[in-house]
This record gives sequence, C-alpha cells and structure tokens, in this order.
Amino acid sequence: REHLEELVRSRTQEAEAARQEAEAANRAKSAFVANMSHEIRTPMNAILGMTHLLQRNISEPQHRERLDKISDAANHLLGIINDILDMSKIEAGKLHLEATDFEIERIVDNVVNLIRDKAEARQIELVVDLHSMPSMLRGDGLRIGQILLNFAGNAVKFTERGCISLHAHRLADTEHGIVARFEVRDTGIGLTPEQQQRLFSAFEQADQSTTRKYGGTGLGLAITRKLAELMGGHVGLRSTPGEGSLFWFSVCLKKDHNSRAASSPLGDADIDDLSIASHFPGRRVLLAEDDEINREVALALLEDSGLRIDMAENGEEVVSAAARMDYDLILMDMQMPVMDGLDATRCIRQLAGRQNTPIIALTANAFAEDRQRCMESGMNDFVAKPIEPSHLFEKIFHWLSRGR
Repeated sequence: REHLEELVRSRTQEAEAARQEAEAANRAKSAFVANMSHEIRTPMNAILGMTHLLQRNISEPQHRERLDKISDAANHLLGIINDILDMSKIEAGKLHLEATDFEIERIVDNVVNLIRDKAEARQIELVVDLHSMPSMLRGDGLRIGQILLNFAGNAVKFTERGCISLHAHRLADTEHGIVARFEVRDTGIGLTPEQQQRLFSAFEQADQSTTRKYGGTGLGLAITRKLAELMGGHVGLRSTPGEGSLFWFSVCLKKDHNSRAASSPLGDADIDDLSIASHFPGRRVLLAEDDEINREVALALLEDSGLRIDMAENGEEVVSAAARMDYDLILMDMQMPVMDGLDATRCIRQLAGRQNTPIIALTANAFAEDRQRCMESGMNDFVAKPIEPSHLFEKIFHWLSRGR
C-alpha cells in the first residue's frame, strides 16, 4: 500500500510537471506568433505604403503596371501570412470571433470589388444574388468576408471563361436570428471525387505535384472549414471535372431589427485626404511611430489632409507632447521603445483635460486580443498594419467629426 501511494504521488507530480510544461510551450508559441505577426506586418506596411504613394504620383503606363504587380505580390504575401497566423491560432484554440452589426450587401460588394479586375481580364461574368437575406445582421462580418473571398478568389483562379456567381439565402429562422447559406459557383476546371475528399484538410491541395499549374498553400479551405464551424455552420462543395464547382458554407447569425448600418459621415461619398482637408483644416494630430520608414509613409499619406502633424518616436515622447499640447487626435503605435503605446495611453488618460482625446491605435499587432488590449488601455479605435489608406482616412474623419 505504501508503495502504491508513493507511485500515485510520483505520477501526480509528473502529470502536473507535464501540464505546466505544455502551458509554458503554448504561451511561448502564442508570444512567438504575435511577435512574428508584428515583425512581418511592419515591413509589409512600408512596402505597400510606398507602393501606394508611387502609384499616386506616377502616370507612365509601364511604371504603373509594374507597381500594380508589386502591390499584387505584396498583398498575396500578406494573405499567406494571415493564413499561417490564423491556422496557428485555430490550432491553439485562441481564434475569437467578433459580434458586430454589418450589412451583408457591403460584405459581398467588397469581395466582388477585390476580384473584379482579374475576372474582367478573363472576361468572366460576375453575378450576385442576395434574395431573402435581411439587410442587417449581427456576427463576425469580417470572417464571413474572408471565407467568401477565399471561395471567390479560388473560383477566379480556376476559371478560364464563363461565369462566377455569389449567392446568399436564408436557410432557416432561429429564435434569435437565422441560419444563412453562402455559395460561390464557377464554370472552371472542376474537381474529381478523390480531390474533393481531402480538399478541406490542412496543407492539402487538389494538385500537389511539382508540375502543378496553380499555386497556393493549402491552408485557405482548412481555415474556412474551421471558421464556419466556429460560427455554428458547415462547409461543402459539389463539383464535376470540366464543368465547374459550387462551394458553400452556412453560419448562424443574429438579426437585429432595430440596428442600422453605420453610415459614412459624407453619405455615399468616399472619404480621402482631401475630404479631411476641406472639413478639418489645421487640426492638430500627434503621430507616434518608432519605425522611420513607416513614419515617412504615414506623413506622405496625410500630406494633403490639411492636418498639422507632430511626431513622436517612443511612448515617453508621446506623453510629454500630449502634456504640452491639447491635440485633436493621436495616432498611436502599440510597440515602441522606452514606453509602449498601451502604457503611454494610460498615462495620457491621467493628464488633466486629456480623458476624451481621441486615440487611434495604428499598429502591426493585428490580433483580436491586441484590439481588446488597446481598448482596455483607453484607446478609442484600431487600425491594423499594413494600413489601407481609405480605411485610415475614414477613421480620422470619424473621430475628428465626433471631437471630444
């Protein structure tokens, strides 16, 4: 009996040591993934930002075409990076969904806009059908758009001619919302039954040979399946070789009859730097950014905005500047030397008269938990790098419109 009790104690200690070791490994992996995201997105912001600035200033057709190719390649690389990070978070059980109000028509329109140029280059007709769908829904619209873009992007890749259609319809009503099904149909090369069986598995592709015609990581559809399941749904496909494919996914969404879509301050007009210049000339903005190239990109993007911009390269400089000057808006990097953006924001909120100064995170820390940490520190909004200029202009316009 004494030997058995000693054996139980020993096994219990070993199990506890193994548990602690596994938790430490998971924490190290999460920290590594978060750091890799930041380290990759920071130079990607410089690449895409500088490309955008050149596209804005160069009119020679050949040079513009080359810049377009640089931009396409950079965005393709960013998509691969996002897939790898998403898969890592899914495997660690740390991918969290958001619940926000969104317009499904806007989500689908954005997907169509992203694939339109490639589709038109192949003379592929694009068709959208959103019959029976409520205009406003509640759920993770960003992830729904991600799945649709993955399906639609694959449809363009594997379709030489014909038509690609995006459909959405209500499958069933639930107590609090609906079950919705989204479909992407194409007239492309299709898939064999054997290819279909393994397509939604991680790292699997229809063609894995070294002579394959179409590239890809094999992660997109695996992530799609996981996302749909996290949203209470499923994925599937029907396909015939040589005739085309239909990829679908279902999700559970809430329906809020009282909510309305967030509208642009200028109605349907696009917001750009000139919109800011015409409405808020001379407003003072503090930009906190420790990376020299990204400072240059941000200043160049805002050079026609009519804003008066001061610079800070670390958190202490931000706090000192905010103490001296009552800024209309602060653009805050998250990772900086001396003091990071989170601590700098907390310090600013302790300053007299700075409790309501709008602070927007401008950061390469792009995970949902990073956004949450920014909000908890006292920031008002969040823009992830690489920065989409129109998105940045909309955020600046929004918070300058609201003032204090």
